[in-house]
Amino acid sequence: MNVIYDLIIIGAGPAGLSAAIYAGRAKLNTLVLEANTEGGQIINTSEIANYPGGLPEDSGQTLVDRMLKQAEDFGARIVKEDVTEVSLDCDPKLIVCGDHEYYADSVIIATGARHAMI
Repeated sequence: MNVIYDLIIIGAGPAGLSAAIYAGRAKLNTLVLEANTEGGQIINTSEIANYPGGLPEDSGQTLVDRMLKQAEDFGARIVKEDVTEVSLDCDPKLIVCGDHEYYADSVIIATGARHAMI
């Protein structure tokens, strides 16, 4: 069997990256799966005025860049994969991405507005 992660997070927008930061700080073996561009819709925003921890000069991209670095610094692994199947009724949980299978004790679905497929 493959590695069993403590946590798999589907989605690398602000919610998914925040979860990855806290999971990494808690020393959980964490995998983040993102099909598209890390950061989600916030990367298209030129000014961030109402996000916790955002700096006055932040754009969506600069905020996401800091969040990605922080998540990775705490040990989260971030992989570009498109999730095609999820099985949450088994232990460990199974996440399928094309030819790859990932296993985890827990899963957070943070796909935002664009990917309500799960």
